[in-house]
Amino acid sequence: MRQHRVNLIIIAGLIVLGLVILRSFLAVGFPQTHDSFHHLARLANLNLAFHDHHFPFRWAANLNHGFGLPIFNFYYYLLELLAFIPMKLGLTIENSLKLVTIISYLGAAIVWFIYLKPKLGRLAAVAAGVFSLTAIYPLSVMLIRGAYGETLALFLLVLNFYLLDRLIKQPNRWHYFLAVGGLAAFLLSHNITVVFGLPLLALFAFIKSRFKTILIFINSVGLTLFFWLPLVLERKFTYFNSIVAGNELFNHFPTLTQLIYMPWGFGISLPGAGDTMSFTLGPVHWLIILLAFFSRKRGFFHWAFLGFVFLFYLLI
Repeated sequence: MRQHRVNLIIIAGLIVLGLVILRSFLAVGFPQTHDSFHHLARLANLNLAFHDHHFPFRWAANLNHGFGLPIFNFYYYLLELLAFIPMKLGLTIENSLKLVTIISYLGAAIVWFIYLKPKLGRLAAVAAGVFSLTAIYPLSVMLIRGAYGETLALFLLVLNFYLLDRLIKQPNRWHYFLAVGGLAAFLLSHNITVVFGLPLLALFAFIKSRFKTILIFINSVGLTLFFWLPLVLERKFTYFNSIVAGNELFNHFPTLTQLIYMPWGFGISLPGAGDTMSFTLGPVHWLIILLAFFSRKRGFFHWAFLGFVFLFYLLI
């Protein structure tokens, strides 16, 4: 009972810390970021599509200067779909989006704590939760870019590691359905994060159980084909191929100096090193990586973990 109470106090502490960091979301109005008002427009148009009896959602009737746009055919909308529920219960569009974003941000830290506590102990689990809340990248996603779907995806990515681990250790029908539902939600959360995150989840599942969890991935992909199949088949009608075919993506890769330190800014990503928004990993996080680098217990998985952390932040 005492251990349970301590865990609840720690979780409450993580929530308080997260709310302090994200206090701008508690103020009246909606945060001004790069993409924040796009999400408001998408949620409003998703509401129109719902009343027009669209499902799956494809058409945003009021976008493109009133001519309409098949935005939901290509862009993730799980964020707006979740925000649609509190909006229908009486919250404003702004507060509904803020609620889902805050829950996603806090949820990632809580899941890190719950997931790592039995593996590494309470202290390491608390550190993981605090690092999740204070990492520069997710804060930049929310407070600068306003890519709230990515905040949701980062939460679901951590949650899926936890759900897969539980299923592998305690295989039963309940854990199976949770794993399928969690992975399906992740596949609908944020397209680019899925491209990076799905191989990591597949590799994790393969290392832990070989092919025992393959049905989880097959069923989850099957449940989300209503979104991914039209996206892939109709991608030729967009500018996607022209963007990825050239050097546009590689021109925006951060430099090592930018990963170590960059001032906080409200600007944008520019080709080369002239960016006006921060890509730094965070001073405390670099300190932990350096301490791990000089650790005495340096095996294969030690170096693999350090390489994964570096490459993940470099690529994302």
